[in-house]
Amino acid sequence: MPGVAEALIFITAVTVDMTTLVGMIVAAAAGSMFGVRVVARLPRRTLQIGMGVALLIAASLFVARICTGCLPVAMRSVYPAAH
Repeated sequence: MPGVAEALIFITAVTVDMTTLVGMIVAAAAGSMFGVRVVARLPRRTLQIGMGVALLIAASLFVARICTGCLPVAMRSVYPAAH
């Protein structure tokens, strides 16, 4: 329930495009229904390595965001003020 309240507060405080919102809801629902089947079959070590790689990618994107001009070309349209 706190997650729903947080989402509603965020949606009212920030302008969210309806196409983006619906797409994210559909992706979250599909991920929760189908992703659990995949994750349940994977060994623990594989999950740990996958999460570690995902976190390293996220951290490198955050660092690239902080360093102006260091963003990959594909990310410049997402963060135009950084370059």
